Amino acid sequence: TALDEKADGLGHAGAAFHFSRALVPGMVRRGFGRIVNIASRVGRKGQAYLCAYNAGKAALLGLSACRQQAFW
Repeated sequence: TALDEKADGLGHAGAAFHFSRALVPGMVRRGFGRIVNIASRVGRKGQAYLCAYNAGKAALLGLSACRQQAFW
């Protein structure tokens, strides 16, 4: 269903958000750490009929950029 598609697509970014939020404090204490997020070209360009997936990957790219700026 459309609701399932939305939840699955946005889950990509939601899981990464919660996981990174749990890891960042320890990384800051140690003064080192890396988080690798894997997205897709459709996060930047988009693809027909995959709107929720596109939105989730675009959100993941935005989250990665935000975390990098905040802790770089």
